[in-house]
Amino acid sequence: MDVLELLGALHNALQPGASVEDTESWMQAFRVIRGEMEADPKTDKYDLETLDVLAGKLKTLVGELEAGVAEPDFKPARTWVAALGAAVHRRRS
Repeated sequence: MDVLELLGALHNALQPGASVEDTESWMQAFRVIRGEMEADPKTDKYDLETLDVLAGKLKTLVGELEAGVAEPDFKPARTWVAALGAAVHRRRS
């Protein structure tokens, strides 16, 4: 799967109604995305910083789900996934 496809799939998966069981697949997808981007010579320092921020947002979201928060906040993680997708798409255009 292409990085943009993986980012799109991750963005779609980060939806209210997700459960703790979903988090492992999110983190697995994120590890693949990070690996692909780190191996891409076109990836710049801003992309790497975005990956770091996104990792934190995913960690926070997973923590909320594991803690049983009634309404976990998916928006920060989804926003950073979208930002990274936009950066990759812009670079490819």
